[in-house]
Amino acid sequence: MKQYKTIVNGATMAGMAIASCDPEGTLIVDRGNQLASDFYASMRTDHMPERVTQGEAARKFGADMKQYPSIVQDGQLAITEGMPALGRYVESQKIQILFDFSILSRQQNTNHFILTGICRDEIHHIQAEYYVDTTESFAKQAADGMVTESLNLLIRKAGQNPVICPNAAIHDFPTGGYYILEMPSDAKMSYPQLRKQALGLFPCTRTDSSDLLLKTADRICVRGEQSSVLSVSNGFILCSCLSEDLLHAMERGEQFWRNYLC
Repeated sequence: MKQYKTIVNGATMAGMAIASCDPEGTLIVDRGNQLASDFYASMRTDHMPERVTQGEAARKFGADMKQYPSIVQDGQLAITEGMPALGRYVESQKIQILFDFSILSRQQNTNHFILTGICRDEIHHIQAEYYVDTTESFAKQAADGMVTESLNLLIRKAGQNPVICPNAAIHDFPTGGYYILEMPSDAKMSYPQLRKQALGLFPCTRTDSSDLLLKTADRICVRGEQSSVLSVSNGFILCSCLSEDLLHAMERGEQFWRNYLC
């Protein structure tokens, strides 16, 4: 049985910041296969104002971002351009991640947790002192107020008129010739239903827009605020998505490590 000080659920921005504080003693497990699952997989974009970044983790990643100027365009985060910077950061910090990991059970004993999961047809039993869930699973429980959800679409501009979608926000990235359409989602609808609804915006007979759908986000984009960490009987809840932007998520992750794990 492998042993760590901390198991982090979610290769999120906050999760990676936590792991960067203690890379040898921390293991990240993620049900998907993408870094920054809270931003990249949901194709989330945020305004990135100039400000003093708090914490070593956020400062290091912020420095990596500057090596790729297309990540921030007109003050907006273009997360679709960010994978090279994310990969470089994880490699430089020697962060340990198991992707495609499905949690089967989580048990708590007197002074440790035992996590059992399956990853690529292999069963893993992992023991740790601490367990931190940084995914969006408990966002509604952890948020201070209302949580908003959207299905984001990456669209290539092929004409003058954008795709029409009621109440949707458009985040334009002129350098890449594309934009992200943030389509509000109905909490009662499943991801497959939302994806079908999104595809309905692009019928072959459409005449008001010639723009092309490049990609539908792999996950629902969740937004909100969480001012305090939830401590529950089976660990901690720090929803990375309940942050102002990806650097703020890293700041929260590092501050959590200082307050609870250091």
